Amino acid sequence: PFQWDVFEALLPSMEPGAIQPSLYRISGDGSQEAMLSGNIRDFAYSPDGRQIAFIRDMEYPPEEGETGARYLPELFVADLDNLTGARPITSMQTTIVSGPTWSPESNTLIFVSDVDGDEELYFITPGGDNLRQLTFNDTVDRSPSWSPVLGSRVVLFASEIDSYGSLEIYSIMVIDPEIAPEYDQLTNTSGSSYAPSWSPDGQWVAFVSDRSNDADIYIMNPNGRDQAVVTRDDAGAEDRNPAFTPDGRYIAFTSNRLDDVFQSYLVSPGGDVLIRLTETSRDDIMILYRLEPALQAAP
Repeated sequence: PFQWDVFEALLPSMEPGAIQPSLYRISGDGSQEAMLSGNIRDFAYSPDGRQIAFIRDMEYPPEEGETGARYLPELFVADLDNLTGARPITSMQTTIVSGPTWSPESNTLIFVSDVDGDEELYFITPGGDNLRQLTFNDTVDRSPSWSPVLGSRVVLFASEIDSYGSLEIYSIMVIDPEIAPEYDQLTNTSGSSYAPSWSPDGQWVAFVSDRSNDADIYIMNPNGRDQAVVTRDDAGAEDRNPAFTPDGRYIAFTSNRLDDVFQSYLVSPGGDVLIRLTETSRDDIMILYRLEPALQAAP
């Protein structure tokens, strides 16, 4: 167990009336808030604790016959101590770029783009090299999450491949660019299941499911077994974007369970302890605790 004030978390949060979220840093107990940068969303810490990957809109000139600049999302990488030096590593120039996730060695990223017409998974290295498409289908693939176990090639993600109109969670192995990955379906329920996120030791997966009408946080084993709801009795609130704390004791998430404003919370995997972290007028998009290499999962 860690001391709350020793660790830190980052959260993109939207001011009322704002067009883009800004990135805030808070201590592990939700105090000592500081705004770091504007126009940052959908981010991921590198497991070595040195870098951050995030999505930011870039300005592009208008297409022929159109007026006004185009603002399109791209994937950026920056050192944690130098966000102003962030560099774009994609130039997809499309409407959807989202969901970056790092390999456990911090040398590869997988993200989502709709540059081929629908949302697919793509592979890239932090310098912007070796871009290649991983999934090829006519449905939506989104919210990838790479296993934290060193050496692992397992990536979880949500897809409509077998259930058009609703999402289920799948697993693939990222091995050879010449071999199409095989999909292993982990969830199969009414409604949608999505936003998978690994525990630091790779033994559990938190995710969101609306199988009981509203979006709740669930956990399961990485093979899809032992699925259980975590956020119970929330009066129909929508819970979003789960992510384990570095020691695995809690799951951080955002929810509109009070005042219809999305704030950040911690919940124990058993659902018996709930801690509110933020209390502002903003809508929190997601919250991630800074990863600690000393706590990284090993084979």
